Amino acid sequence: MRRRAFLAAASMLALAALPAHAEEEMPSGWDAYRFGMTLEEATAVPGLAFEECRDHEEIQQKVLRSASEVEVGGTPFRVTLHFRLGGGYDEGWLSLIRLMWKRSQVSEARCAQKHGQIVERMDARYGVLTRSDRDGPYGNGSSSYSAYKHWWVKQRGDFTVVKVRTHWNEHAGSHDPNVCDITISYDGGKPPAKEPAPGIRQF
Repeated sequence: MRRRAFLAAASMLALAALPAHAEEEMPSGWDAYRFGMTLEEATAVPGLAFEECRDHEEIQQKVLRSASEVEVGGTPFRVTLHFRLGGGYDEGWLSLIRLMWKRSQVSEARCAQKHGQIVERMDARYGVLTRSDRDGPYGNGSSSYSAYKHWWVKQRGDFTVVKVRTHWNEHAGSHDPNVCDITISYDGGKPPAKEPAPGIRQF
C-alpha cells in the first residue's frame, strides 16, 4: 500500500510538466546513437567519450561505458553501449543502450518518486508504458519498480523494447545505505538486415 502511494504521488508531480498528448514513437536508438551502428560509428558521435567496460567480458559482446555522466531530463546518467558480435557482424553492431543512475542516501519515497517521473516522461515520448507490480516491495528492506513497452519489427522478426527498472535497497552495504538504482534500457533486438554483397545470388 505504501509503495502504491509513493508511485501515485510521483505520477501526479510529473504530469504537470508533460505534454497533454503522447506521440507513440518506436525508438531507433537513443539520442544520436542508432541500433546497428558499428563501434567505430558510435564512438565518432560527438559529445561523449567512452572507455571499454571490463565488467562485461563476454565472448559475443563488447561494452563501452561513458567516461562521464550526461544530463538527461535533469538527471545525470552514465551511458553504456552494448555491441553484439558474430552473425556476419564481426565488427559488432549496437544492440543495447543503457542509461544508469545510482545514488546512496536516497529515501524509498524519493526513489519511487524519481522512477515515476522518468516513466511519465517516457509515456509522453513513446506512449503509455506497461507498469509491472510483481517486482516488490519485498519486505526485507528493498523494493523494485519497472515499466516497459515493446514494438514488433516485422523486418527483423523481433521486438524493440524500452524499459525503466528501479531498485531501492535499504541495506546495500554498511557505507552505502538507502541506494536507489535506476536503469533505462533501449534494446534493438536482432541485427538490422544486411544488404547482399554485389554479385552474390540470393534465393
